[in-house]
Amino acid sequence: MNCICPHCQALLESDRLPAGMSVDCPVCGQTFVIPAVPSAGTEPADKQSEKPAQQSIPGSGQEPAMTPDASTGDIGRETQKRCTDRHDRPIAPGMGKWKYGMALALALLVGFIFFKCSGRTLHIQSPEENGTDFHTATVDGIQWKFSVDGKKAEIKGVVGEVTNACVKIPESFGKYRVTSIADLHASDVEKVEIPHGVVEIKESAFTSCGFKTISLPGSITNIGTGAFALCDNLETIRIPDHVKRIPDMAFMNCDNLAEVQIGKGVTHIGWWAFDECRNLTKVKMGPNVVRIGEEAFLDCRSLTSLTLPDSVKSVGLNAFSGTGMKSLNVPKSWKGQKILNRADVPTTCKIVCGN
Repeated sequence: MNCICPHCQALLESDRLPAGMSVDCPVCGQTFVIPAVPSAGTEPADKQSEKPAQQSIPGSGQEPAMTPDASTGDIGRETQKRCTDRHDRPIAPGMGKWKYGMALALALLVGFIFFKCSGRTLHIQSPEENGTDFHTATVDGIQWKFSVDGKKAEIKGVVGEVTNACVKIPESFGKYRVTSIADLHASDVEKVEIPHGVVEIKESAFTSCGFKTISLPGSITNIGTGAFALCDNLETIRIPDHVKRIPDMAFMNCDNLAEVQIGKGVTHIGWWAFDECRNLTKVKMGPNVVRIGEEAFLDCRSLTSLTLPDSVKSVGLNAFSGTGMKSLNVPKSWKGQKILNRADVPTTCKIVCGN
């Protein structure tokens, strides 16, 4: 059983101290006497002395109610309230504020660490607040512009210059989840990471960006015309499996693009898709490509060999014009057909039928 100091209300454990013993409170230093074990339904003697005696009502036959005898050691409700279990114990004066302050400081520390680790949004402003056509939010030192549609967000660019070597596009801005990218022109960025959940990269979204690598998540289903055109420093790219079409001019004039891996969902490669990618040496075709568009690999001078899957049914005009092609593996089913007649395959290229 615990006991309360009558001077400062501090909780003390008196299990091993005999009733009637004088002790000094370790909190306030005042001396008090350990009370007897409480018994419900009685009151202490000092309260009994203050309580007026009950009078009998003449003619009612009622006798005055008996009051507890202090000599029995019973303690009333007031003392009983002071001897509580651990779940209801009161806090000594000053302790509440101290504990609250410690809890607040801890919460702020945890919040700061979480913010630094997760790159959470500092502040979101609506178009009415920032005087523009878009919402804005600052994440990891970059002020993003975005539009909203319900709870979806579309990246519309950044405010000012981006100096970060690596840019991680946020997964969300508060309640708005990023699902598409319409514009991000950052010439000094070396690497861009797109989060899972983005489903669309719109027309010219990354045109003329300076990054060397960019990660396209598997959630992407659509890439817009010229989305990565003129990205001179881009070295490799992997098209996700859920993308069905590599659009026109998608990677046109990416001078340092050396390797392309086309996902299994791609069925069409558009016009000028890899036009003038002069350092392109390796292209791994997906197993379901049906059509290769006109001038798709025009002037890819470093492309010396290529294997086309059985799924290809059509090759557009000048698709391989200006390439360094020395060997081209085509489906066995093409034997006797004129599918490559307009592709302008170099005359020195050896065509192998049956890959």
